[in-house]
Amino acid sequence: MRKDEKQLRGTLLATVGVAFLLALTLTLQFLMGTSKGLKLMPSGLTVFVLITVNLLLVSIFVLLIGRILVKLWIDSKKGLPGTRFSLKLVVNVLIATIVPALFLFFVAVGFINKSVETWFSERREELVNSAKDIATQFTVYLEKHSKLLCQGAVNDMKREKLLPLNKEDDKKKKWRVQWILKKYRNLFGAKFIDLYFPDGQFYFGTSAKRRSVHKELNIPKMIKEAFYENVAYGFTHKRYYCYIYPNKGNKLALFVAYKLSKSLSLALTNIQKIYQEFSSLKLIKESIKITYIIIFLMISALIIFASAWYALQIAKTVTVPLEALMNATEEVSRGNLNVKVEAKATDELGQLIEHFNRMVADLNVKQKELEQGKVFIETVIESITTGVISINRHMNVTIVNSAAKRILGIKENVINKKYWIAFPEERFSSLYKIIRNMIRKAEAEQHHAEVTMHIEGTPKHLLVKASPIINPTYGRMGVVIVIEDITELVKAQRAQAWEEVARRMAHEIKNPLTPVKLSAQRIKRKIAKLKVDPKETEALMQSADVIIRSVETISRMVSEFSRFAKLPETQLEPCNVRELIEEVVDMYRGLKDIDFEVVLPENLPEKALLDRDQMKAVFMNLIENAIDAMGGKGKITIRASYKEKEKRLVFEVADTGCGIPDEDKEKLFVPYFSKKKGGTGLGLAIVDKIVADHDGYIRVGDNHPKGAIFTIEIPYREAA
Repeated sequence: MRKDEKQLRGTLLATVGVAFLLALTLTLQFLMGTSKGLKLMPSGLTVFVLITVNLLLVSIFVLLIGRILVKLWIDSKKGLPGTRFSLKLVVNVLIATIVPALFLFFVAVGFINKSVETWFSERREELVNSAKDIATQFTVYLEKHSKLLCQGAVNDMKREKLLPLNKEDDKKKKWRVQWILKKYRNLFGAKFIDLYFPDGQFYFGTSAKRRSVHKELNIPKMIKEAFYENVAYGFTHKRYYCYIYPNKGNKLALFVAYKLSKSLSLALTNIQKIYQEFSSLKLIKESIKITYIIIFLMISALIIFASAWYALQIAKTVTVPLEALMNATEEVSRGNLNVKVEAKATDELGQLIEHFNRMVADLNVKQKELEQGKVFIETVIESITTGVISINRHMNVTIVNSAAKRILGIKENVINKKYWIAFPEERFSSLYKIIRNMIRKAEAEQHHAEVTMHIEGTPKHLLVKASPIINPTYGRMGVVIVIEDITELVKAQRAQAWEEVARRMAHEIKNPLTPVKLSAQRIKRKIAKLKVDPKETEALMQSADVIIRSVETISRMVSEFSRFAKLPETQLEPCNVRELIEEVVDMYRGLKDIDFEVVLPENLPEKALLDRDQMKAVFMNLIENAIDAMGGKGKITIRASYKEKEKRLVFEVADTGCGIPDEDKEKLFVPYFSKKKGGTGLGLAIVDKIVADHDGYIRVGDNHPKGAIFTIEIPYREAA
């Protein structure tokens, strides 16, 4: 079905619906009355239906007229072609229609008001209101009377020092309270007086039996509400007038009840009933007025709407195609290039729509080409091992690739966040300063820096390069930061330097040690043959022993350096990983106060190409260091895992010792760094070199709740 046919069908349906509602209104209006007065006494439901139907019709017409005017006004503000012409045409037609319609409407309203007012007597209304005032004044009198009673009773209880009241009061105190309540009951003519606590619990009263009021009213709940609102109030219930008086200061409430005579109670009830009935009739009177007024208003609105709609249809022959073209232009500005103008037009307007559709189709093709290029660039950035971060001119993070997240230890999503939120200064101090300086600088220059940062408790050496993003037309568009993790490179350079130092020390120091030791031994033999004082002989012998021991210590240290400098080449051979770990742990299971936990998952490969002896030395060194850190007492956990996607073996050795300070973690694998008494500082340096020879790396972190954890990660080489 074409769009024109749908519009025609909708118009016909709307016309039929309006005609049906109009016919229903006129039918009900006929049933209500004739020209001489009311024919049928209208009920509240009848009046409600009449008002609702007429208001619905008036609302429809007013909304339609308002929609026409508002739409034309908005379109004219947007500057759409033809809208000013349409607005002027519709406004002029409305002015020409509204003036006579309003004149007829006000004349009809005056006639309706005069006719309806004659159906009701003002004298009757005054009589009902007077009776209502008398009943109200009587109720006010009872309320004041009750308040004086309650205040007097409370004051007497204060004077008798009976306050505050407690739930555990004895009978004597309750009888004294009852005596005061009975005195005021008799003095003021009340039926009974009850005392309650703020929580609604009954304390004592003047009546020995429960009245109908107690059974029919939830007095405890009313007491609680009165205390909550801190308001005293009275009300009538059948033949009783009740008054609740909360007293927060003394934490009590009085419930006073007066029993009214049968005639008085009946009179008050009748007055209230008559007043309500008269008010209902008066409400119906106003509703009848409103119904007639709305009927005339509906007819006037229908005439005005018809004129506005007719004027709009004349103007739409020009504005509809232009409006469709403007909407399509807005969609294109929002990035929607799949839009097409379907409006039919002739002459130059039709040619304009045709050229527009052709232009949008060409833009759509170019957009798809740009999106393909964008996907390619994003794939490349995500695949490289170097971290890439991009920040736009609004200081929002737009790009953070996987390598950057891995290097910086970022797990949460930081895209579209401000850079100071994504990279807070307290966590990424060096990186934060580089970004801040680059954004503040006006000149287009690059920034290179080598920084050290602690990521998740592990020191990392990073090479950071920041460059501004410059657009020839718009100037500076943002900043791009490239981050490279050079931690392993720095460690390798340091290890290589220490290897050279160790080699030279072994060469330069070891050669003179043997002559020194031999000379000291010869001195000892010569001293033994000399005939001198025994005390001098003993002193000389001790000095010679010191020289020999010192030479042996230096010789042992040189041997360690020589071992570090000349580690044997790694011999990769099939090795059972589980057996290797179990074998090393079995060597230490005899220790008394050391608990071992070994975690080996099911997916751990049975065999891998490793240097068994060297890896065994690695685990032994880490376990011995853990034992020393725990003081020979604690728990050591050895955990192995296999990253199937990355094909890497991961080993963890965790202890519950004293842990390692952050400032020492970076120097831990540097030769000759040791805080252990008698240590050479070469054990972990040798471990680091063995792991590096397996193309892996080792890092240290904090174990929780205490201790340190060493993590070794090496590539998995499948054994044939």
